Amino acid sequence: AFEQSIETLRALWRGDSVSLDGRWQFEKASIAPLPPEPIDIWIGASADIAIRRAARVGDAWLASPDLTLSGAEASMAVYQRALQSSGKPVPETIAIRKDIYVAEDAADAERVRLEVSKQGYRGFSPEALIIGDAEEVADAFCALERVGYTDIIIRNLHTDPDKAVQSTERLARVKSLITSP
Repeated sequence: AFEQSIETLRALWRGDSVSLDGRWQFEKASIAPLPPEPIDIWIGASADIAIRRAARVGDAWLASPDLTLSGAEASMAVYQRALQSSGKPVPETIAIRKDIYVAEDAADAERVRLEVSKQGYRGFSPEALIIGDAEEVADAFCALERVGYTDIIIRNLHTDPDKAVQSTERLARVKSLITSP
């Protein structure tokens, strides 16, 4: 059903008239207006079988936020092998979502790490979270890039709104560290 939905959407976006007599039934469906440019289908997946399906039928893969660096590397290997076996080129976008906190300094980072470790965070291993000052966060992002991820979709993990805003503002420093030669 999932794969049939993707095929159906792509046909509709191309301007085809689509009829189905399966899980869903309709005749000569079409859409207007047509999308002005191609639409990429990103598939989020964490189980190996789902990662392989993302490689086979998706335009981009979004990796799970609960992956540690070693888990992100192992999942990337599954994805890359699946791309090769399906004959598809490596897509422009291979994304991972990460929950982060860009700390003011090392002491602030340690406080947040301890707080998260005590309280737990969404069932994630503390090692899956990116918590540190701008340099540590930049290093963690670069490590994910070395593994093969092209994009990092972030969610701020701090529950205090002011700290969350400050963390987001410090992303400018992270960006400058990543993009500087």
